Amino acid sequence: MDKDAARSATKHRQEYTPDFKREAVNLVETSGKSVPQVARDLSISDCILYPEIFEKQTLS
Repeated sequence: MDKDAARSATKHRQEYTPDFKREAVNLVETSGKSVPQVARDLSISDCILYPEIFEKQTLS
């Protein structure tokens, strides 16, 4: 396997639906848990949630 093929084989980026993100943000807001804790509970990176929370706060 050449370098480019190896690089593309390891680049798997999980996509999350807007509904999933919305529900995850709702969990942060209603559960009393921190963003990192909710992210761990959902087995996702907290980097997924912070932009969603920021966007929601700026639109409010």
